[in-house]
Amino acid sequence: MTATSLNYVICTAPRTGSTLLAEALASTGRAGRPNEYFDIYDYNEQFWRRTLQIVDDRDYVDRVLAAGTTANGVFGVKLLWHQMPAILAKLKAALDGAAGSDGTLHELLRQKIGEPRYIWLRRQNKLTQAISYYRASRTGLWRSVDTRTGPHEVADRELPFDYKLIERYLTLVNQFDVLWHEYFRRHRVKVLMIFYENFVQSYEATVLRALDFLDIASDGVVVAPPRLQRQADDRSAEWEQRFLEMRKAASQKPVASGAAAEAKPPPAPPETKPPAQKPRPAPARRKATARSKEPAMPLVAYSLSAHRTGLVTAKPNRDWMDATPQRFAYRCLPMVMANQAGWLILNRHKFAVTWNGGAEPTTLKIDFLSGENPRNAVSIFGSGVLTFLVGYLFRTPPGYNLYVHGPANLPKDGIAPLEGIVESDWTESTFTMNWKVTRPNHPIVFEVDEPIAMITPMPRHELERFAPEIRNLSQDPELEALHREWAASRQRHNADLAIPNSEARKLGWQRHYMRGTSIRKDPAPEHQTNLDLSDFADKRA
Repeated sequence: MTATSLNYVICTAPRTGSTLLAEALASTGRAGRPNEYFDIYDYNEQFWRRTLQIVDDRDYVDRVLAAGTTANGVFGVKLLWHQMPAILAKLKAALDGAAGSDGTLHELLRQKIGEPRYIWLRRQNKLTQAISYYRASRTGLWRSVDTRTGPHEVADRELPFDYKLIERYLTLVNQFDVLWHEYFRRHRVKVLMIFYENFVQSYEATVLRALDFLDIASDGVVVAPPRLQRQADDRSAEWEQRFLEMRKAASQKPVASGAAAEAKPPPAPPETKPPAQKPRPAPARRKATARSKEPAMPLVAYSLSAHRTGLVTAKPNRDWMDATPQRFAYRCLPMVMANQAGWLILNRHKFAVTWNGGAEPTTLKIDFLSGENPRNAVSIFGSGVLTFLVGYLFRTPPGYNLYVHGPANLPKDGIAPLEGIVESDWTESTFTMNWKVTRPNHPIVFEVDEPIAMITPMPRHELERFAPEIRNLSQDPELEALHREWAASRQRHNADLAIPNSEARKLGWQRHYMRGTSIRKDPAPEHQTNLDLSDFADKRA
């Protein structure tokens, strides 16, 4: 048996770029040689039996360990969820029935080669993944290095758009994510989550990040350029748009009753060694689309008691903004957008809170003026911190945190909201919303249905993708010229405001940003003036 000092699993699903990641890690010479060594499809298994000269199932795992381990003792394997039965069967055979194990992959790997680590490779845009899955499984073109001549090319060219089949594949890829997520949660393991979209934009940086997660030294490491090319094309984009339009149309019609057909995963390709290809170009950035054009993602609020706390979509208006002369504040579009970027949790009781400046929890006095028990405002932490029990346990999709903050642009005299980021895709505990009193001995009143918190889902690791840098504006001559033109225009406009009957007076204010146009009237490639968030649907039994 090959000795391993570290082992890891690339957990994934079809059409996530897993072969690209596996080959990139293998190219370092330090991160094992992760491949799909286990599969439920016989022709794929037979490929590895021939390649590794495997005769007996009891030797299968040991042969795979030898093939997938680099000289430093690191073993890697790539596993798609539907391949789980195959790896479990081989591990049990290697362990002679796996006595004393609960039979899960995690426990079997621990018994055979030690504590495993996990890299979870996913795709954010599930619809493009489903379309890619449909095309590959029906044509045999699984990778860009597969032959594109003869029957494969003909099959791809003649493959028809099929809404129902793509929908089934969409269900499948979402199910795979849910199953992996539950697996990680059950075993309470630390996972490095990588999104395909981030990976292809930051290829080498993602590989180095994976090495760091695995505690593999990256000094002097060379990551081979990718040999696989992006397979998505204009046809994929056309089908995506077509699917979304049909889904939108279907959502406006009555839904027929009847059980949905069970979708089975199509065969995955064998891990062959195709000839090298040229590095693929970086994919074009996708434009964001409106909510109606994207498959919905779940955001679930589990109610913790019969006392129903208000949970509403944030609106763009604010009383203090309404009170500004000619509602001037609404001319700031970024502020208006922030006002509605999330959902609001509302207060259940009217109460007054006063803090005497002390450090103990008892120095914060709460006087309830309406409502019945249980109370939703308490003093726990001391130092003038007011705590709200929000009344819900939130669940976001895998890979999404919940940014919990105060109601945007809604200041309150004498007290300020405290903010937090919650990993709401896995934790079974709820959170509290806290406010810090800033003026001792100053009574502060919270009204019934006043917003006490705002929640905004955010992708985990998204901020870490950015590489901040400072440059001189002169380094971008085109941008500098536009900025100077805008600044001169703004200066002229402000000066003309003093002239009676001037165009500036009639216009009142320049509207370039509000209209989504540059100083030269070029339209922005994408511009939003409002957010269209869904209300929480009450599905309590």
